[in-house]
Amino acid sequence: MLYIPVNEQTPAVGLHEAVMRGIAPDASLYLPESLPTIPRAFFNNISAMSLPEIGYVVANMFFGSDIQSAKIKELVEQAINFEIPFEETEPNRFTLDLTQGPTNNYNDISARFMASYIDITRKNEPTNVIVVTSDNVGNAVADAFAGLNDVNTFVVYPTGYLSDCRRSNLLDYGSQVIPIEVAASFHECQNLVRDVLLSHQNNNERPLLTANSVNIAILLPRVIYFFYAYARLAALDRPLDKVVIATPTENLGNATAAVIASKMGLPVKRFMAILTNDLDASDITNESRLRALMKNNPNHIDLELPSETTIADDEIVITLKTDDPNRCTFKPHPKGHPQKVTHIALSAMALNRIINEHNKPQ
Repeated sequence: MLYIPVNEQTPAVGLHEAVMRGIAPDASLYLPESLPTIPRAFFNNISAMSLPEIGYVVANMFFGSDIQSAKIKELVEQAINFEIPFEETEPNRFTLDLTQGPTNNYNDISARFMASYIDITRKNEPTNVIVVTSDNVGNAVADAFAGLNDVNTFVVYPTGYLSDCRRSNLLDYGSQVIPIEVAASFHECQNLVRDVLLSHQNNNERPLLTANSVNIAILLPRVIYFFYAYARLAALDRPLDKVVIATPTENLGNATAAVIASKMGLPVKRFMAILTNDLDASDITNESRLRALMKNNPNHIDLELPSETTIADDEIVITLKTDDPNRCTFKPHPKGHPQKVTHIALSAMALNRIINEHNKPQ
């Protein structure tokens, strides 16, 4: 399968190049050139399928032309080796709990999938991973990549954003996880990392990969849990013609994954976007991937805001629980000296210097 930049100003690339670049040379984001359609027969048996089985079918639709089936099965089983509870909280209102992974937030699934993908494809070459976080994704990425040899993980976050617990836990993973606190806003940190990623694409230095949802290796695995939510409802023998899925959209990755799931054939009546952080409705309509997915949209797929829609009594709503900050617990540091936080100003030169310092032979 080929992946195209949404601005369509640079050529389409294969899976591995899209993952290694993260963002296209024109600074836009990659999407599959065409979205696969799940066969209707899949939904006849979905209620009896396990989470790994559903994950394999969905992942194979995206990656089957590039990765052997056995490897895809391995990727899914490594990424989702914990339960995802599905609970009815009140009549016709359900919660899919995505907080049961090692760092108790939904990013565990996609971060672990990407780490497994990098591990089986990089042929032991040294690699750098960078992620911008406002709270939870940093812990998930650090936890997923910390066990890989010759992988440095740079966790960039703005001053004052991380909870004490998650900031402390970033120091727990040893010298290959490097927390970097930037005196800037979250959006400024995002732009800083984007500029550094683009500068690294044109040199022969150690690869630098983004582990934010701009990377398709993070984005596409998220599609799995929308299909799993539908499967768990089907297993309860509930009506399936009026299903609404509500997803938090703290970085719009989940919103994009929801639209992709629908375009693949997931028969959900509609999706709701629960705005979090400092997002507003204009962020959704202006997000480049969503605009590209919805252009000339024959299915009239829309993301609605809870404030703009009324839920009928007979509609069945599934809400994705994506984070549980109350479950964050301090971890003891490993033997020896814990990692320290590096503080920098808003400077691409400063960030590049830190990356280069950690790539020097020890």
